[in-house]
Amino acid sequence: MHGIAHFPVLAIGASAGGLGAVRHITEALPRNCRAAVALVVHVGRQPSQLPEILNWHGKLPAAFAEEGDILEPGHIYVAPPDRHMLLLAPGHIHLDDGSLVHHTRPAVDPLFASAAVTFGERVVGVVLSGRSSDGAAGLRVIRDHGGLVLVEDPAKAAAPQMPMAALVGHDPEVLPLELLARRVARFEIASGKLAVERTKSAAIKDFAYRMVDEHTAAAASFNEAVSRAKLPPPPEKLDVRHQAMLDNLKAHDAASFDKAYVEAQVQVLRETGDLFRTYATVGDNARIKRFAQDQLLTSRTHLDDASKLR
Repeated sequence: MHGIAHFPVLAIGASAGGLGAVRHITEALPRNCRAAVALVVHVGRQPSQLPEILNWHGKLPAAFAEEGDILEPGHIYVAPPDRHMLLLAPGHIHLDDGSLVHHTRPAVDPLFASAAVTFGERVVGVVLSGRSSDGAAGLRVIRDHGGLVLVEDPAKAAAPQMPMAALVGHDPEVLPLELLARRVARFEIASGKLAVERTKSAAIKDFAYRMVDEHTAAAASFNEAVSRAKLPPPPEKLDVRHQAMLDNLKAHDAASFDKAYVEAQVQVLRETGDLFRTYATVGDNARIKRFAQDQLLTSRTHLDDASKLR
């Protein structure tokens, strides 16, 4: 994959009832988002004002994609009416007027599949409200190429058919819209990914990989469990503080990055441990308390490992 752009790609698909969900997701993305965002909404041949709506309400610039556009982080590319949008190497857009997919053009599956083949594990695929099975096959391709797959909770989606289809065989993270928006906003702020790119220390790189694989997944699973138990979600101020930590890390050069990264991880893991400790001791939901106790032990292990890197 020599020459492929090395930033994350967020690929979003929606249909009926999905406009509000799309807005919720895109409005959660920070101004300094490191990902390029590619969006397909089933509009068929009908004129659409979706980019204008996203520009009015969100922080990132949005526009209809044009043939040959070069993907850039922090921009939202919207599939134009009556054209499939594909992401091709080394990181440009191709608009296709080929056959309808799931009886529509643009469709979600071509976007997801092309993004996965081109960007591999750097892709996050998100399926939102809709009344077809579009997106399910594309999610499978994203998963097969090592990407992350997220699905809006069908029970709370305006139209549950697309999210329901996306659940089959993909083992996605399933979250209600509020938590899904926060998860999407956080997917590329994991400081572990930044550490993998920046550090020259084998020990720190190994720790960063484990944090991405274990800690991030555990936090997402915990958020989902809390949501299903109808308990108050973790405070959003933690997300804000952790984003600020990442912004601070980005400012460090190679000479100072490793020390700053380790100290940030120690602070994050202490705060996460406090959060799990609260859920483990408060309330009467036995399942959540057991889950929190398990995650508290994991956080303590990660904290010990981070402290050893000081």
